[in-house]
Amino acid sequence: MKEKLLCDKIDVYLPTIDRSLESIHGIRTLIFELLNLTQIESVPLKKNIQSNNLVNIVKSVVDSLMPMASGY
Repeated sequence: MKEKLLCDKIDVYLPTIDRSLESIHGIRTLIFELLNLTQIESVPLKKNIQSNNLVNIVKSVVDSLMPMASGY
């Protein structure tokens, strides 16, 4: 089989090579992000369920934010 080049100068191919490298980088990043996501999902979560008084929590939040709100 004969190989035929469109051009002898490598500079002609550089834009195409650069676009290909950018695509490869994007795909590689996506693969690593998916692998990280599956690793995170595979770790069992430790649940710490507690009974709390919601009224006291809301009052505490309001008391904490009131000084900032009074400035407006």
